[in-house]
Amino acid sequence: MKKTLFIASVILIIACSNKVKHDDNKTTKSDVKLSAVDPSISLDECIERLNSKYELEEFLFLAEQFQGNKDSDKTLKWIPLYYASYCLIEASFLETNPETRDKLIDKAQVILDKCLEIDPKESELYTLQGYLFQARLNVSPMFRGSAMSKKAHAEFRKASELNPNNPRPAYLEALGLYYAPKMFGGGKDNAYPLFKKAKEQYDNWSSEILYFPSWGEDNNLSKLKDCESSLNL
Repeated sequence: MKKTLFIASVILIIACSNKVKHDDNKTTKSDVKLSAVDPSISLDECIERLNSKYELEEFLFLAEQFQGNKDSDKTLKWIPLYYASYCLIEASFLETNPETRDKLIDKAQVILDKCLEIDPKESELYTLQGYLFQARLNVSPMFRGSAMSKKAHAEFRKASELNPNNPRPAYLEALGLYYAPKMFGGGKDNAYPLFKKAKEQYDNWSSEILYFPSWGEDNNLSKLKDCESSLNL
């Protein structure tokens, strides 16, 4: 049980470390209420806002804008839906009502399922599926810790198999080790090789596809430097 609870706490730290979060941004909502699509907002603006704010209401707003955006035909069909699902997953970490958190994740799963129907061999979608399982775990760590952590790991492994150059699976696996104590196989010395691998992947990664996912690089580099400093490398 202690190990399960620890794994759950690690997952929560991973989610919080992807972007700076502030407790005063958290909001409790009795139900999921998404905004109507604003036809004047472009995908460029959605991406810019996604990278500049970390607030519950903003994620709920953007989730809807990504789904019905006027510029959706400028990129691959699954990409706007991917970001909609991603926004709902992030919103679930900021929401404090467990029932509402599950509803947000349920909506994210429905959208992600549509993405997988469009492209069942896209590595980024399985990476996001793993992240969704981490979010699901956080709603009820004691009861979901073991099952959801295994599911998340399996999705990250599949994502890496589909695209060995995708840096995000290694980055997320490294974060888990970074925050885990040595007694559970964690620690900075064990996380370092994966952070280094992810950095090499980020350095060599590029996509000519407009709006293709590219998150995680800054935090990976920050954690890599911290490992190097702590380990005197």
